[in-house]
Amino acid sequence: MSGDDQGARLAVPRSPFDGVRAQFSSPELGVYAWFITEPDGWICRYSPGLTLTGQIAHFVVEQGEPALLAHFPSTVKFMFVQDFSDMVSYEAEARKVLTEWGHRMAKQTLRTVVIPPPMNPMFRMGLSTAMLAMRLTGIHMETCPDVQQAIKKYKLKPDTRAVRP
Repeated sequence: MSGDDQGARLAVPRSPFDGVRAQFSSPELGVYAWFITEPDGWICRYSPGLTLTGQIAHFVVEQGEPALLAHFPSTVKFMFVQDFSDMVSYEAEARKVLTEWGHRMAKQTLRTVVIPPPMNPMFRMGLSTAMLAMRLTGIHMETCPDVQQAIKKYKLKPDTRAVRP
């Protein structure tokens, strides 16, 4: 289902850090991000059962990037963890928007970790295509089976400071 189909009834994804609330979100679209430190960046998760739409992708890029840059004004390189594990599908527009954003952010990206849906071969194939295109331009990308493994592998910590206005 898309965010438009479910509106405000979307489930909130589980926090990757016990007791830490998302610092950036759109409950209407089902997008939630937790800022991380060492390295600075975010873990972005989505409400279960969503289709990754162009609207969601535009929100992540047009609202998420400014929030991230405002929260970490002196950071030069970011780590992104994109957790798509609970998504059911994606629109081509979403893949295009996020891939273009990834290319634009390449010089500011330390690493991007993608968590694909485990039982969705079409979604995984689309992710693989987008990741290949980004790797060819020098962006370090990898997949991880779940968000907790990514947190452990990279020793990610939540940034619990208040979000700057």
